[in-house]
Amino acid sequence: MLALLVLSLLAASLRGINAVLKNLTVDDTDTRTITYLGAWESYNSGLDFGGSHRLSSDAAANATFEFVGTAVYYVSPRWPYMVTSRISIDGGAAVSVNLTDPNASPTPIGGSESAMYSVVWSATNLANKSHKILVTYENYIVVDGFLCVFIHISSRKEGGRFGSYCAGIQWTMELRPQVHPLLQAPPHPHRPRPHRPGRLPPVQRRLLTGPPQLLPPTRD
Repeated sequence: MLALLVLSLLAASLRGINAVLKNLTVDDTDTRTITYLGAWESYNSGLDFGGSHRLSSDAAANATFEFVGTAVYYVSPRWPYMVTSRISIDGGAAVSVNLTDPNASPTPIGGSESAMYSVVWSATNLANKSHKILVTYENYIVVDGFLCVFIHISSRKEGGRFGSYCAGIQWTMELRPQVHPLLQAPPHPHRPRPHRPGRLPPVQRRLLTGPPQLLPPTRD
């Protein structure tokens, strides 16, 4: 699947169209792209992606994330007691995702997380089409953030502008030479970056060959 994508991107380039893989980060607070059903609570922590996560102990609750792209990464912090959620893609069988911190001393259920967010589940080499992620109850449901990888297309005739589609939203942005913060080293755990809503995170211009190192979204 990846080889086919690369060949498609090269063919598009020869026709005067630039097509490259890029990514978009989606925080738990983005209800434009994540749909929550049931009873949920929001918690803030410097260990969370974007500074917060959502959690539910409602067995009937779920969260849905829809995107168009070729890969998706699910990120979450970890807890010093048993926390598990279930996740599925495109109506397939749900798998259990263990969000327990293996390096922490066990504590009573209900305390704060103990490990910085990281990629805890992923689906890669997907067909470049619409996909639906469903997060459901096991003993909790946790949503902290998602990263989707998708194809960006730009035309040399459009003066360096491109249209992009990911996470169910059409964006038009100016091309700028920059490195996506997801490709940088993670922040020091004692100096979390503040969560400042309002700006779409920048996009990177390199093929992703494995799970990226995640940083909180950059905001204005």
